[in-house]
Amino acid sequence: RLSGAMLAYNIGTGSHGECIYYQYDGRYVRTAKAILYGLDGHRLKMEDGGLPVWWLHKSPAARMYTAGKELKQCLFGQHLIAAHPSARIYVVEAEKTAVMMAATDRRTFDERIWVAVGGSQMLKGAIDLMPLMGRDVTLVPDDGQFWNWKRTAEHYGWQCVDIAPLKALHRLPDGCDIWDCKEDTLRKEAAR
Repeated sequence: RLSGAMLAYNIGTGSHGECIYYQYDGRYVRTAKAILYGLDGHRLKMEDGGLPVWWLHKSPAARMYTAGKELKQCLFGQHLIAAHPSARIYVVEAEKTAVMMAATDRRTFDERIWVAVGGSQMLKGAIDLMPLMGRDVTLVPDDGQFWNWKRTAEHYGWQCVDIAPLKALHRLPDGCDIWDCKEDTLRKEAAR
């Protein structure tokens, strides 16, 4: 299921093993974000504690592969929305979360699509939310972002899920996301 999800989301790999998440709107690649992960599935940090991210739109040599010089970010997974017009849309922060939730979801893309905005603050105008209009949408923010995302959900008439009860149930650290909760459940089921 993971390889199928990676194909559906058009995930690439870089020369150093990093995952490349393309923001593809169905017509153009708007940009791509490359992130390097360790063997444990967590992002590798730089010596100063920062999280290295490489952006396609910032590379002059790579601009020929994107829609143009002006960056107009779109939802990660946006190309799946138009292809599945009756699916419920779930919006999360991180691209990895969207892919992993899709890979472990028993529902098909015709029923449920996971997309990502690429950061907790991206709902405030950096990402074009028009592809979500008229759809059944549920926002699933990371821990600590519920009230920020709830305002957006209320503005558009969408639903918003608070994962704080799941975080407490699984005794997860601050800042966790819905995938962390599901991953913990899967680990416990596998240990039985």
